[in-house]
Amino acid sequence: MAKRHVLMIGFEELAPQMERLLPKISGQLELVAVPDGARGVSAHAKLAAAGVPPLVVIVRSGLEFVDGPQVAQTVRAAERAIGVAASALLYVSGEDGSEAVDTLIAGVGRAVHLKLQAEQPHAHTAQRLAKATAKILEQLRKRGKA
Repeated sequence: MAKRHVLMIGFEELAPQMERLLPKISGQLELVAVPDGARGVSAHAKLAAAGVPPLVVIVRSGLEFVDGPQVAQTVRAAERAIGVAASALLYVSGEDGSEAVDTLIAGVGRAVHLKLQAEQPHAHTAQRLAKATAKILEQLRKRGKA
């Protein structure tokens, strides 16, 4: 079976932990980690154009070059333009259900928000991201989309 991708944008410091955690979710998952929004949009476009859009895109708020909300909207626009299935989007911020976050999640669709506390140890943050990714993938499996 072919590898499927989880694209992680803006959490490059967590890449080693996520690379260890993702195989526990599924041996078919491969992490693509990029440090900023511009590279995230580019990585997503390359995967989607190759016909293998990521199963999950993890986007953090406060990214350099292209911020998280713009990344989410650009990813969706690229998917529509290329004609591939929409990736599940995990938008991560320190905000607690703000109107702006709720509007973003509703607007891009197939997206969920995860609030992370600032200054958590990397291992804790990676564990939370992996658990959220596992839940998203389980929902996709139940719908026959993963």
